[in-house]
Amino acid sequence: METAIRSEPSVRFEGFELNLQTHELFRSGLRIKIRGHPVDVLAILLEHPGELVTREMLRKRLWPDNTFVDSEQILNNSVGKLREVLGDNAENPKFIETLPRLGYRFIAPLNGTGSELHGGHAAITTTHAIVSVLADPNVHRRSRHRRFWGSIAFAAIALGLATYWFLQIRRSAPHISHYEQLTLDADRKTAVGTDGTRIYMVLQRLQPAIAQVPVSGGKVTEIPIGLDSLTELTLLDVSPDGTSLLVGNQNSNQEGHTVWVVGSSGRPARYLTKAYCAVWSPDGRTIAYANSHGDILTSTTEGGEPQLLLRVDAPQQQITVTLDMSWSPDGKKIRFTRWGGRIFEIASNGANLHEWLPGWNAGVRKCCGRWTSDGQFFVFLAGAALGKGPRVRPLAQIWVADERSGRMLPRTFETTLLTPGPLLWGNPIPGRDGKKIYARGVSLRGELQRYDQKSQRLEPFLGGISAEMLDFSRDGKYVAYVSFADGILWRANRDGSGPVQVTEPPLYPRNPRWSPDGSQLLFTDNTQSGVDVLYVVPSQGGTPKRLLPDDIGPQSIGDWSPDGARVVYTTHSGFSFVPRNENKFESRIVDLATGRTTVLPKAPEGFWAPLWSPDGRYIAGNSLNQMKLSIFDLRTGEWSAIPDTVSMPIGYHHWSHDGRFLYFTRWTGGGVRAVYRVLVPRGKEELVFEPPENFQGTGWYSFWMSLDPDDSPLLLRDAGTDEIYALTLERK
Repeated sequence: METAIRSEPSVRFEGFELNLQTHELFRSGLRIKIRGHPVDVLAILLEHPGELVTREMLRKRLWPDNTFVDSEQILNNSVGKLREVLGDNAENPKFIETLPRLGYRFIAPLNGTGSELHGGHAAITTTHAIVSVLADPNVHRRSRHRRFWGSIAFAAIALGLATYWFLQIRRSAPHISHYEQLTLDADRKTAVGTDGTRIYMVLQRLQPAIAQVPVSGGKVTEIPIGLDSLTELTLLDVSPDGTSLLVGNQNSNQEGHTVWVVGSSGRPARYLTKAYCAVWSPDGRTIAYANSHGDILTSTTEGGEPQLLLRVDAPQQQITVTLDMSWSPDGKKIRFTRWGGRIFEIASNGANLHEWLPGWNAGVRKCCGRWTSDGQFFVFLAGAALGKGPRVRPLAQIWVADERSGRMLPRTFETTLLTPGPLLWGNPIPGRDGKKIYARGVSLRGELQRYDQKSQRLEPFLGGISAEMLDFSRDGKYVAYVSFADGILWRANRDGSGPVQVTEPPLYPRNPRWSPDGSQLLFTDNTQSGVDVLYVVPSQGGTPKRLLPDDIGPQSIGDWSPDGARVVYTTHSGFSFVPRNENKFESRIVDLATGRTTVLPKAPEGFWAPLWSPDGRYIAGNSLNQMKLSIFDLRTGEWSAIPDTVSMPIGYHHWSHDGRFLYFTRWTGGGVRAVYRVLVPRGKEELVFEPPENFQGTGWYSFWMSLDPDDSPLLLRDAGTDEIYALTLERK
């Protein structure tokens, strides 16, 4: 006798299970929050385990013939999200192997499938012994008694579990009950640590400073560090007893910051090591730190020979950015953020490296985590915009992971959003008493301003909208801009009327450039892969497409030739992050019709951010040390550098519309960006205007500058807020 038991079709592999009917993906019995195209792609790959599934096969299965979508980008995004959820790696795949230019192959073994992959049902065959037992009436009678008492026992257990779960849920909802603003100065600042009475922070100025404020709020006071050789300071950590600070030099090079141990009131200072980030152990006897390669090492606080804790499996010349290290209060674990917004964990002896919460909120970046003093909670930042822009980030929302022992709750109850609201938050710092979280709270908003050359004043432009990176069409009739801080590319009439949205999140376009005929916009973005690449999009709106889909990047600021036939851009080494070494950088011109690429000769002082002159003769960019503008003459094939003076670093640069001048920003002695211009090719630097001392720029690059069709400078004034808050953490 056979009994067929119908079940929903599913397939299992390596602890995962995909329900082929509902397209729900489970891990260890817990449903993962991922839907749509990524799961559809996974289902198709599982239909052909070990076989090549071409991109064309995927397109035909996912979209009807009359559907017009950017299938290439959607497939790339879908496979990327799948790999993130599965904890897979494209370079060393465990589940999904990429066959370049062909498609994908699912390479993990399948096990315990609940049905045939093509929609059949599982069948369970009963044995003769089981049939005989079912036929015995005495067995039926005994079975009824057992089922009755079994039901009573099951009900009691279920009631107990339900009560336990209810109590757990009641106690497992930590939340913020009160917000208290501690500072009132509007300076950009980042909280780093606390000794229980003071909060230590970095003031993000032209020359960063280390400061403190009482936990009750009040005046921010700078701390005299007394390290004359370090012109740009950063604070890495505060010792467990609050008596010492780890201070670093913010000028990163191949060896990272120079790290010093400094008293919490300032001097004296003692050199320790070189590192990109560092953290004290809970007992204060050891420092864990990451070098430029991304390896994690430990050293005693007195110095001495470092001990290797974790080695990165990557070429030695490649930099794997490791940040935001945190040591658990019990001393057993260390967590840290890797480039791209993923948090990893290792044991304090270097064993058991794994990603923390690998399937949580796929595609959302995480960073900057810290344990509360009792180790029961882990607070961290998470958000899609995390990592965008060097000066205004990291900013996102604060989440908490409940890590109390003895819990029996599914993963969805383990993480809670603490700060649903309009503010964005910086590094969350748990207080020593476990009741407070200290963090930077920011409202990102700017006011677009134009320097009026007649009145010699800055005045609101286009109604003072919060927009940056403006570029006007060659005929001056239209303007393109990126709204700040949501990062949407818009096209409008010259006076700002008739705005048309051109892109949508998650893209965050940077440095848009009109094509000479006004039909397209060129811009840079890195939200899809974490590496800067160039996109083009119709200026009337449409689907953005990669300009150079076969170039892995990175591709810096790009610009059109005056005839629109070529694009110039800069790349470096193929890695997502490298030091600014001129040997790593390469400037290229690509012919859009033929795809042929020409490499420019090396600039003597390095070269990046290239812009083509309106007459087509020159390509101008910033030197790698940002002290001069490098200019390549396409007629003579020679480089020159202007201006002659060398004082403070140069920022944004733009050609005047007649091509005679290069406008640029430069820091002044007072710590404010001023706008200068220089006659090309060998003119003298002249000041255009200097903003008032209370002017503070904002935006993706903190201080951005462009020109309107009359060559009047445009700036984005910071109209947001930036303060330190104390958040009261309620937990049961």
